[in-house]
Amino acid sequence: MSGVDDTFLDPAKAAGGAVQLTHAGEALSSNFNRLAGVIEGLNGQQPWGNDDPGKQFNKQYLEGGDEAPAKVMLDAGKQVVERVSQLGPDVREAIEGTVEMDDLVAKWFGGDK
Repeated sequence: MSGVDDTFLDPAKAAGGAVQLTHAGEALSSNFNRLAGVIEGLNGQQPWGNDDPGKQFNKQYLEGGDEAPAKVMLDAGKQVVERVSQLGPDVREAIEGTVEMDDLVAKWFGGDK
């Protein structure tokens, strides 16, 4: 018997959504990597100058170890991109697991899935 709390899954439609998520994650990853490379290249050219204030800014902004703002932002962006890129495969895996479980329950107990 089905009620308002039941979940219904259309595997084909859900798989299509998973594919879209996968493509979105791939595009995001590609764009982020390209832009991160541009940012790192620009930072490497020391656009703040080679005078004392420019060197001091560069030291704090880029060379402050793990807490340097440039590194923190690029690392955080990379982590977000990695998580978003995993959404499509995770959804696909969840769909497959749901379908497999429904098939197994139907086999064990008979009746509709």
